Amino acid sequence: MACEIDLTLSSLETLAKVFDHPSCSLTPIKTQDPEKEIDSLLCKISALISLLSSLEKKVLQALQDAVTNHNLAVQPSPPPLEPVPTIIMPAKNNTRQLPVHSFQVKMVRYGRQTVSVDVDTGVLLFDRKAGSFGIERVSQSRILQIVKLQNYPAKIRMVVDSYHNTPREMTFESARKCDSFCQLLLLMKSRHSQLDEPDVVSVFVGTWNMGSSHPPRILQSWVTCCGLGHTPDESTALLPHDIYVLGTQENPQGEREWTEQIKATLNSYTQVNFKLVAVQSLCNMRLAVFAKPEHESRISHVNTASVKTGLGNTLGNKGGVGVSFFFNRTSFGFVNCHLTSGSEKVLRRNQNFVDILRLLSMGDKQLSAFDISLRFTHLFWCGDLNYRLDLDVQDILKHVSKREFEELMFADQLTRERQKRKAFFNFKEEKITFPPTYRYERGSRDCYLWQKYKTSG
Repeated sequence: MACEIDLTLSSLETLAKVFDHPSCSLTPIKTQDPEKEIDSLLCKISALISLLSSLEKKVLQALQDAVTNHNLAVQPSPPPLEPVPTIIMPAKNNTRQLPVHSFQVKMVRYGRQTVSVDVDTGVLLFDRKAGSFGIERVSQSRILQIVKLQNYPAKIRMVVDSYHNTPREMTFESARKCDSFCQLLLLMKSRHSQLDEPDVVSVFVGTWNMGSSHPPRILQSWVTCCGLGHTPDESTALLPHDIYVLGTQENPQGEREWTEQIKATLNSYTQVNFKLVAVQSLCNMRLAVFAKPEHESRISHVNTASVKTGLGNTLGNKGGVGVSFFFNRTSFGFVNCHLTSGSEKVLRRNQNFVDILRLLSMGDKQLSAFDISLRFTHLFWCGDLNYRLDLDVQDILKHVSKREFEELMFADQLTRERQKRKAFFNFKEEKITFPPTYRYERGSRDCYLWQKYKTSG
């Protein structure tokens, strides 16, 4: 027994040194006197108890310090009727504070509960209500990954604390609510990131054939996607993007008038003074790019270009305009186009696409041997492509009234040409969830003027 105590004491002395614990030497002393051996054994047992007690306190203190340093401090339960104190971290760049947004979700094992996103403090709050655990606080630093499920747009899996942990599977009320939650989560992690440079940026791309008519004074419904298609949830609709790219066709306004109007619109609802990165025009076709002021120093190597495809590639009423730049080390390219009109001119539209793809001169000159689809990390293409639906007008109107948009896609010329790899075959298109926008009656979103009248003579 004495040997076992000696071994234990020796190990504990070594551990004590790790925590800078002062301890006396407990080297065994050999003696032949039985009484002295018993006294020595009792002394060792007493020292063992004292050392264990002291080490327990040291280890507990070290664990608490480690937890505190990783922002995972365990807060004591608050007394009844008193709120839990909240530490508000200062937001970067003096950004305005956002309200806490709550979402109803269904979680595996826990059932239905409310999850709230507090962007300003960098915390998720899980309220299980009927459960016995109360409100769980998860700081943004503990959230390691969000996985969106392609086949289930209203469901995500969230990895917390360790990649070895089972992901938390969350099902939202709708895909729109799910998208808003993910957007708020990205914004929260971006605001509280310790990195000097952003690792995620949000880009808005919009296109509009203005039909040579002057626009309304405020364009907020356009830049906040308040239309008939996939619209954002009210919790994120007014959150500003990092970059806005707006393409127009048949725009009656000059460059300066148009860009000033866009800046005024963005400033009116975001309170951010967006900076014009570049604007490129070809006749009445325009492409304007704006960025938040804090990104000015990150944007470099700005290029603009245009290609004419109208009447033997000599007229600029049809064609494409482009803007490209580097955001830090990531290259972006944007194209706005207006292709040949006419239901029967599919081949001509395909050729317009190829001409713009090959002849638009922007991006890294060392990559000029390649078409623009291979010159950039990210390439966005928008515009009035003018591909039509190969269906009788009455059949189209019937499908529109029933919101059978997938049926219309089977007759969509662009979809067919992409499947045949004749045009836009390397691009990804968002699912169409809105009716055709061609030949709307001006000022209407539900009435079509499907007969096209031309003046005679």
